[in-house]
Amino acid sequence: MASGARITAVHVFLVVFVMATLFLGAAVVFMARDMDDLRASAAKANDAAEKTKDANRKLDDEIQALKNIIGHQLAEVGLGAQDGDVGTVLGALQADIQNYGGPESGANVSQTLQNLRTKIDSITVQKQDVDVLLADSQDQITKLQQQYEVRVQNHDSRAQTMVAEVGTLRNQKDEAIAAKQQEIQQIRAEYSQIQIAMNQMKDQYETQLKTVRDERDKLEKINEKLRREIDSKTKVAFERPDGEVQFVDHNSKTVWINLGSDDHLPKRANFSVYTKTNHGIGRGKDDIKGSIEVTRIIGPHQAEARILTDNLYEPITAGDPIYTPIWSPGQTENFAIVGLIDIDNDGVSDRDTLRQLVAAHGSKITTEVDDQGMRAGGKIDVNTKYLVIGKIPDASTVSDKETQQEFLKIAKMHNEMRDEAQLQGVREISLKDFLLHIGYTPTRRVWTPGNASNYTLKAGSRSTGVNETIGDRSSSGQVSGVFSGNRRLKQKASSGQTSGIYGRGSGR
Repeated sequence: MASGARITAVHVFLVVFVMATLFLGAAVVFMARDMDDLRASAAKANDAAEKTKDANRKLDDEIQALKNIIGHQLAEVGLGAQDGDVGTVLGALQADIQNYGGPESGANVSQTLQNLRTKIDSITVQKQDVDVLLADSQDQITKLQQQYEVRVQNHDSRAQTMVAEVGTLRNQKDEAIAAKQQEIQQIRAEYSQIQIAMNQMKDQYETQLKTVRDERDKLEKINEKLRREIDSKTKVAFERPDGEVQFVDHNSKTVWINLGSDDHLPKRANFSVYTKTNHGIGRGKDDIKGSIEVTRIIGPHQAEARILTDNLYEPITAGDPIYTPIWSPGQTENFAIVGLIDIDNDGVSDRDTLRQLVAAHGSKITTEVDDQGMRAGGKIDVNTKYLVIGKIPDASTVSDKETQQEFLKIAKMHNEMRDEAQLQGVREISLKDFLLHIGYTPTRRVWTPGNASNYTLKAGSRSTGVNETIGDRSSSGQVSGVFSGNRRLKQKASSGQTSGIYGRGSGR
């Protein structure tokens, strides 16, 4: 008994083992519960992950579908990217809106498509209107085509008739040619006989011809000398006035002439004004009383002009004929020019001014020799109105070899052109007389300090030298209002009435 109640190491071990087993069993139970909870949580997490994966897969499919619709298979969508980044889907889409939408581009694709739809509808309406016009045009073309076919049929009919007539004429022509050929053969035989006789007469004729030519040359020289003497004395002219002065206003130095738009009168045309009792238009300067320049075209046969120069004692009046050689209604006048052109004697060539003056009147310079002696244009013919001769320089007056050669060329061309003018019956005229007939007046005289000139600059209207003492030069006479323009005439006061020719023009 005593030994059975003793607690031994085995008992302790068993107790400890039982307790450990109990604790271990409890721990296993608790761990089994936790494992069940973890399995449930894992199952829920797996379900959520599958749903998220399905959602992501669906979202990727939708994004891919949008990329397919947009047309840009780029990796980056472009959320948060900078504007204009075409490396993303949104950037490329925005670029497409701007590039292809043009003026109709909107804030987004939908607005852009709506704008484009509106534009297309508008264009469609315009196209319908154009289709209507096109249909009308097609109807007109059809009608014109029908008219054309009728005309073609008529033309074909006339052509067939003409072909028949041409055949008849051809037969008649062939018969006539055959007859002519026979006549030609007969004439050839006669010609051979005549040729023999002509050869016999040739030597005799050449001897007589030489004698006649020598006599003709002498007569031509005599005739040319007589012609120049007669021309210098009588100055016969075959020109006719271009028009006449209708009204005159001396106060404003304005005239009105009977030429206008129907006469193709150019503005700025110059005319010389002749006396009513002239001895022939274009014959000389004695009958020229002044010059005018057209300032305004008023009507078919009326124009206004300003007085450039006039005669103080024989003023321009209504009925005075006017004339210019460089303008004719409805035709172009041709001129030839040779020599140096210095209109205002300032030592500077005015050739361009003369060219412009002739061109402004609708005329042409068909042949010309420039300041270097080079000729441009063809020969003088019957269509040339005047040979205008400027200053023919003397080569002996210069020492420069090149200038001498140029002057010699000008002199040579002058002689050639004079011979051409004589053969063609073209009148020669000096540059001074040519400008006088035109009615041209130099607008200004240029003076350059240090440049030699032919005119003297005086200290006053009555000065006889430079730096002369100027006194009182006022006039005690009264000046008529008629001459209040460029020239003044000292007159005594008059209580009478002024003649109508000095008023606003007779006949007005």
